[in-house]
Amino acid sequence: MAEPKSIDISVVVPTYNRKRLLEECLDSLLRQEVPGHAFEIVVVDDGSTDGTDLFVEGLRERRGDIHYVRQERRGPAAARNNGAEYCRGRILAFIDDDCRACRGWLQGMLLSHRAAPGAAAVGGYTIPEGGDISQDVSQFLSNSSIEVETQRGREPVFFPTCNVSIKKEAFAFNKFDTAFPFPAGEDLEFFWRLHKKGAKFVFKPDIRVIHRRTPGLAGFCRQAYLYGRGNLLVQRIHRDHVLLKEIKTGRVGFWAGTLVNLLKIPRFAYCLCLIFLRSRGHARRFPEEAAAFFYFCAHKAAYICGNVVEFCRNRPLPSEVPGLLILDITHKCNLRCRVCDIWKSADKEMDLPGRYVKKMLREARTLEIKEIAFSGGEALLRGDIIELIEYARNLGHKNVGLLSNGIAVKRHFKELEPFFRDGTLLPVLSLDSLRPELHNYVRADAGAWEGSVGALKALADLKKDCPEVKFSVISIVFERNLEELKDIYMFARDLGAAGIQFQPLLANNLRMSERKKAELWVKKENIGKLENAVAGLIEQGRRDNAFLRNSEANLGLFTKYFSGELGPQDCACLSAGRTLLVANDGHCRTCFSAYGDIRRQNLEKIISGPKIIAARERVRLCPWPCLLPCFCD
Repeated sequence: MAEPKSIDISVVVPTYNRKRLLEECLDSLLRQEVPGHAFEIVVVDDGSTDGTDLFVEGLRERRGDIHYVRQERRGPAAARNNGAEYCRGRILAFIDDDCRACRGWLQGMLLSHRAAPGAAAVGGYTIPEGGDISQDVSQFLSNSSIEVETQRGREPVFFPTCNVSIKKEAFAFNKFDTAFPFPAGEDLEFFWRLHKKGAKFVFKPDIRVIHRRTPGLAGFCRQAYLYGRGNLLVQRIHRDHVLLKEIKTGRVGFWAGTLVNLLKIPRFAYCLCLIFLRSRGHARRFPEEAAAFFYFCAHKAAYICGNVVEFCRNRPLPSEVPGLLILDITHKCNLRCRVCDIWKSADKEMDLPGRYVKKMLREARTLEIKEIAFSGGEALLRGDIIELIEYARNLGHKNVGLLSNGIAVKRHFKELEPFFRDGTLLPVLSLDSLRPELHNYVRADAGAWEGSVGALKALADLKKDCPEVKFSVISIVFERNLEELKDIYMFARDLGAAGIQFQPLLANNLRMSERKKAELWVKKENIGKLENAVAGLIEQGRRDNAFLRNSEANLGLFTKYFSGELGPQDCACLSAGRTLLVANDGHCRTCFSAYGDIRRQNLEKIISGPKIIAARERVRLCPWPCLLPCFCD
């Protein structure tokens, strides 16, 4: 297998419905001269509907160093994280689709990282396109926040994500918080989190991009308002943030501080107006002074308004809201799989009552949890499963995951079809081998392969009639299917699946941190086969734009996992954090402890309570992470 060419720097460009601006941005990047270095561009489309996909794919055919990744609408933070997974460069550069890189931008980033090898991030200076005082004032405020006085002296503590580069190893365990609800403030939170871990930042004003901000008062005030909301959240997360000292978060302190800040608006605007005009080097003229003073006042008023709205909203902190809620609604199963322990005690266990499942669906909607999955056992064995799916649809939930071995999906296809068609359900079906005898052996049932493949083909046929239908495949990686992993991948892709996820064999899928002798474990003498299989999946995944649901980092740890060398230093468990599991007894659980009972508490209190903090700390120290992408990616 040919080794991929070495990449020094990768540029990530998140975009959403800005095809014309994106064209100018990419043109500026393709004009960059990086002598002696290789670079690539990764465009992450956050669900655009303006033809962005066709434009980038057309450009990609002409330029092999452009890659296109599409995701469903999840915001710029998720887009940057997603794009980084596809980057091969040792340095990740970020620019926005409404920016144009100035000459020498990429070369400046590379040289600055070389000159400061201990720096985690290098940021530059952003220039407004000009011609509109609102754009100039807005950019001035952003640039003025980069360097401040700290206990270590004057230093940069923040970079706008439209003009920054980060070493890949520094980014790997310190990604943008995808639960942050605003496209404003998430960069402030990200860099302060890095700063508190001792990361060094370098500010180079000669590394420049031109930013085309939305001109006019309405866009200016809306942006200031969003920053007011986002920055209040950042202050709640990081009460020690040096840029946000004036924001108080206590009940009395907030309102007293807000009143003081309102009274200080004229003085705030006057002082900044003088600095702003001096920085422009123009002779002072009354019309320009008056316009600048007005916009500084408008900024502060809209910013304070955002503070007030977010304070009254009092939402759970972004770090507290899970991105994925797994509802373990039954342990009943129609198979006796050799890779599963759940069915062994199912007869002694009760299902989670339907009223509590509905309660979770309601509360997930209120908390804006983006992903929900019905798990088991076999979720379709519940007598009220159609009622529960109907309830989820009426609440407006979309793409609810339905984990199934496929047999029951095929049996109940007519009942489930309306939910497939309208996007309520996204079935995730198991397929462990393309050889019926091997799949049936793993599942300990002579009809398991026929049921799974039959359900997948029925979904593929339905998708031809209704292109909106989505379904995914999950495949367990074990000793006897290593050489056909890529074939399983291609089979799922050719069927029209939305994606495929590979899950390393668990020794115990009830207590995932437990290690015991497993019949199908990859033995030491077959680790080479595993490495070749993983390399093939990574190579194919790069070609297929997010079809492979495992990240490259996740797949790259499979060898360590099966060799018994994986530890907490390699990856973090997301249980009780990004992922929240409600077990069939109603308890929110990790492998080690329960931290809440949904039958007696509401979800918002559970995720902001003291027990979940202890649970997160315990899983952080898990001696052998499970590597399931839903818990450990």
